[in-house]
Amino acid sequence: MVEDQRGAADNRALQPGHRVQLLKGGTAYFEALIAAIDGARAEVLLEAYIFEFEGASIAVAEALERAARRGVTVRVVIDGIGSNPMPAEWQARWASARVEWRVFNPARGWRVLLPARWRRLHRKLSVVDGTICFCGGINVLDDYYDPTYGKLEKPRFDFAVHVTGPLVVDAHETMTRLWLRMQAAHDARHHDFAATLEAVRQGYAGRRVLLAYQPHRFTRTRDLIDDFGKALSGADLLCVTEVYAAGEAPIAGADGRAICRAVRSRGLIEPLFVEKVEELADALKDVIRDGDVILAMGAGNISAVAHALPETLAALLPPGRGA
Repeated sequence: MVEDQRGAADNRALQPGHRVQLLKGGTAYFEALIAAIDGARAEVLLEAYIFEFEGASIAVAEALERAARRGVTVRVVIDGIGSNPMPAEWQARWASARVEWRVFNPARGWRVLLPARWRRLHRKLSVVDGTICFCGGINVLDDYYDPTYGKLEKPRFDFAVHVTGPLVVDAHETMTRLWLRMQAAHDARHHDFAATLEAVRQGYAGRRVLLAYQPHRFTRTRDLIDDFGKALSGADLLCVTEVYAAGEAPIAGADGRAICRAVRSRGLIEPLFVEKVEELADALKDVIRDGDVILAMGAGNISAVAHALPETLAALLPPGRGA
């Protein structure tokens, strides 16, 4: 009984102080959402499976633009399949206003057949200033418009809720965690090691970060060897594979072992060299602990190897162990 009471006390959804307003249809939802965005002072977070820049939803895009121009942090995540590519005009407008946006797991053409692309963002969430939450089944989509069929004769039938109270904290934490993880992936693609590691640590607080890195080109490794030694030392554990040559001939002193020596010389961590990226899982099985976060960066085929790591490690590790 005591444990049940404690669980209820810790569950923000069961705490008093909530106010919930039902919003019927996009018209009511957009009106309330835009009013909240126009009143925002610090931050607007928005996630949508579909964000269509057509009809009534344009007003939402404009409200986000206005908020960013007055200095509010505006972050938008849209799904990579549910939403069409953002029009060039709106990319330019949002970039100029400093609206930040990310596309969740983008996939087009044959890539939608890859299992790694099947996970979708179906949430329709918005949190304003950490105090107001909108949640429900309504996308940022005009009630009388369908992206596939065009104009509709009757409005789409759906609902959302406007919520204030303790539960908003949970929604804010969930959305912030997703943004940080997507930011980490974005930074990783641009090989910004420091920003990537910082974003991962914020998204997975209190957990060790194991960085698996496949260097790209011998010339790049030679020119940036000292930078690699500094940047890669920020991980808790580091595995470095041999360089992905991309057609280049090897250069003495500019390979994966040289990067390990540069990291080792700083005296912060002891890097692990893995000759072939395909042997990564076998090398990791002896050093990972439960709860570790494995971050794969680099060029070549490390992305494909990383997607298969959970399954490969599960087969190699004793029952009950994993990362």
